[in-house]
Amino acid sequence: MRYPLKVVLVIFTAVLMPILHNLTSSPMEILDKVGQPSKKLIDCSIDELTKQGCPPSTNFFGFPQMIASENKQSVRLTQTSKVSVNGIGPVKIGMTIEEASRVAGVKLRQRSSGGEPSCLYYKPQTGLSGVDFMVTDGRISRIDITNPQITTLSGAKVGDSENQIKSLYAGQIQVEPHKYEPLGHYLIFVPQDRQDQSYRVLFETDGKKVTRYRAGKLPEVGWVEGCA
Repeated sequence: MRYPLKVVLVIFTAVLMPILHNLTSSPMEILDKVGQPSKKLIDCSIDELTKQGCPPSTNFFGFPQMIASENKQSVRLTQTSKVSVNGIGPVKIGMTIEEASRVAGVKLRQRSSGGEPSCLYYKPQTGLSGVDFMVTDGRISRIDITNPQITTLSGAKVGDSENQIKSLYAGQIQVEPHKYEPLGHYLIFVPQDRQDQSYRVLFETDGKKVTRYRAGKLPEVGWVEGCA
């Protein structure tokens, strides 16, 4: 039986691609990998062209859909995401909410706020809790953390003692009295890198342990009342 030119080209492609993919393998490995799978790819390609259908795990040319599926996977904002002076995981200071939602893989929705329209708070719509994004003039300027599972790149987190914070950031912590906690402090990490001089990580304590912390750019990271 003769096949149209289109069918021949499809079969040729199905046979050639696995061989090219395995050029770095040994001759025996190529035979092992290409021999039987290639027949299945050819059969699938012919079936597709003759309207008999292909297995759902393959595309028009008979190749697995695994690569396409992997490309659809997006970066996620999770409890394993680390806080730095200029962001958390894939979300960075200076992004718009649309940009942040896209890289986070989850929509960020506005919290109710009594502040000015130029300063608003957003949080993940689903999943992650205890993470709030301050947005000023349309861009993320600060990230507030109350979730004890989320740590900084150095390992600092809610619940750590003041001494732990000072040890993690030895020589880079400024201590200021807390505005509302009589015994509390603000432990402020001041980065040494020149490009990070306009950023801070600020830990609030009750005098013993960290109750919350925030990271972001000046001056917003230092606003005691947030957007209020």
